[in-house]
Amino acid sequence: MIGALDRIVDHAALRQGHATVGTQVAKGEGVTCLRPAQQNRLAEYLLLPDLARLERVRVHGEVPQVSQMVPGGCFLNLCHGLDLGLARANLYQNDRVNVDIQTRPTSEGPVMTCPDFETLRLAVASRVATVTMNRPEVRNALNAQAYAELEAAFRLIQADGDISVVVLTGADPAFCSGEDVKQMMAGPQRSESQARLAAVRPRLTPAAAAIHECDRPIIAAVNGAAVGWGMELSLLADIRLASERARFGEIFVKRGLVTDAPGMMILPRLVGPQRASELLFTGDIIDAQTALSWGLVSRVVEHEKLLGEAQALAGRIADNAPLALRYMKEGLRRASASDLHEFGGWVSGTLGRLFQTEDHKEGVASFLEKRAPRFQGR
Repeated sequence: MIGALDRIVDHAALRQGHATVGTQVAKGEGVTCLRPAQQNRLAEYLLLPDLARLERVRVHGEVPQVSQMVPGGCFLNLCHGLDLGLARANLYQNDRVNVDIQTRPTSEGPVMTCPDFETLRLAVASRVATVTMNRPEVRNALNAQAYAELEAAFRLIQADGDISVVVLTGADPAFCSGEDVKQMMAGPQRSESQARLAAVRPRLTPAAAAIHECDRPIIAAVNGAAVGWGMELSLLADIRLASERARFGEIFVKRGLVTDAPGMMILPRLVGPQRASELLFTGDIIDAQTALSWGLVSRVVEHEKLLGEAQALAGRIADNAPLALRYMKEGLRRASASDLHEFGGWVSGTLGRLFQTEDHKEGVASFLEKRAPRFQGR
């Protein structure tokens, strides 16, 4: 596994298209074998705007060099690319390898172009990406294609360094009514789901993983029913705004199932263990005002104003320094699973890096000059 990096990646060099890093690799193990904490350690060096332009990983040691193309710019793809590169180059026998990371130069502009999805809409404007689940005829229920397109949309967002905030919503009349029972639980897609869940080492639902790994603030604009997996989607957001028509429910128990990971891990943090238990054990559905009083949502607004309110909030967030936003979200995530000394060390290290950024200098200068800041994300 990776033990250490010789130096912090030269991000200026990456913006010009390349950089090389020395890294220790234990014999017989690949990069994707890293535990999450170790992946986070590597990500501290390789994270943020440069990964948005990630194009190629090359590893080399005592055998000929080999290049590995990387599909997109997220950290997990980088790990996957390194792992494949190490395997193809037979570098597991080396105690040490060099990793060359090639990116597209900044001048090429944004990475992402919005594809034509069938089950959702993806739009980007003013550094805000809006993902709208779009199967209104079934209240935006999720079938296999919808799950796959949600995952793909958030992978694309993560790969685009020009996006600072995400708004997730549904086409009226619902936010998301959960899984498409006819297709996913009683239809031809049932066997595919069962095969994934029956794996020796089953993993987090891929769509949930993609949303969880997105390091941009996510706002859920809950415009109607958010039940079953729709509830899980709302929980994966950092901020939840609800229209007066919103409804929330963990109805898995009524299908003879347990909730997905967000319902067990995130819901109790928001509403407390007792109320979470009540929702999980009964499968009851609560209205928007109850969700507000319990702390599940931050505000309830008129239905017709919901998306506008969410977009306005996203715009205020997107006005801030992009790097600081992404590290802020990472800090909130780490804080829930760290002791004070460990987390304090991470905060100090992060501040040390951010103090060196152009955005920090611009923030100070704009304050002193009494003008709006012009952040560049570097």
